[in-house]
Amino acid sequence: MKRLLILLVAMVLPLAPIAAQDSTITVPVSVLSRHQLDSINHANLNTRLVQGASQWIGLGREVGEAVNSGVTALTDQAAKFADTRAGKWTIAIIVWRVVGAQLMGYVAHIGIGLFIFVIGSVAILWSYRRTCMSRQVLVKVAYDERGKKIKEYKTLDPEGQTEEIDGRRFVHAAFAIGLILITAVIVLSF
Repeated sequence: MKRLLILLVAMVLPLAPIAAQDSTITVPVSVLSRHQLDSINHANLNTRLVQGASQWIGLGREVGEAVNSGVTALTDQAAKFADTRAGKWTIAIIVWRVVGAQLMGYVAHIGIGLFIFVIGSVAILWSYRRTCMSRQVLVKVAYDERGKKIKEYKTLDPEGQTEEIDGRRFVHAAFAIGLILITAVIVLSF
C-alpha cells in the first residue's frame, strides 16, 4: 500500500505546476529585475499591437463593405438610368465626346482624300483626252439658205507627232502617279 501511495503522489506531484500556471501572482514592480521589466513591456507592446491591428482590420472590413454596397447601388441605378431615353442620349453624348473627335478625323481624312482623288482624276483624264487622243474639233459653224445650222469639224490626230505624244503621255502618267501618292498620304495620315 505504501508503494501505491508513493506511486499516486509521484503521478499527481508533476501536475501541481500546471495548476499553478492558471493562478495570478501580484508582485511589486520594484522587486522585478530590468530583464523581467523589459519582457513585460515587450509583452504589453505586442498585446497593444495585436489590439490595434485587429481594430484596423475591423475598420478595413467595414470600409470595404460600405464601398461594395455603394458601388452596387450605383451600378443598379446606372443600369436603370441607361434604360431610359435620357440615359441613352447621355451614353451617346459620352461616347461621342470620347470617340467623336477621332472618328471625325478619320472621316475628314478619307473625305478630303477621296475628293482630291476624284477631282484630280477628272482633271488628268480631261487633259489626257485633249492632248493624247484623236478627237474632232469644231472648226466652223455656217447656216444654209433655210437657216439650218451646219457644223464643220476637223479631226486632230496626235498620233503623227509620236515624240510629243510620248512626252505628253509621260507627263500625264507622272501626274496620275503623283495624284495617287498624294491621296494615299492624305488618307493614311490619320
